[in-house]
Amino acid sequence: MFLFSGIFFPINALPSWAQKLAFFTPLYHIVVVCRNLVVGRTNSDVTISATLVIIISLVFFLMPIALMKRRLIK
Repeated sequence: MFLFSGIFFPINALPSWAQKLAFFTPLYHIVVVCRNLVVGRTNSDVTISATLVIIISLVFFLMPIALMKRRLIK
């Protein structure tokens, strides 16, 4: 995930298929939020990335709870 997140080099240097793949990794969105906040920019990229990170976090927080409840009830 480090390779496709844009931590070490810009995503623009990757091929187009890798840029599309990078958009679906959560670390890419965290990097976008952190970089823009450190520089002091708050634009639509920050809002979109922060929203996606929150949604991904909620899904991966609530999904195991629901699966464990279902498994324990059986």
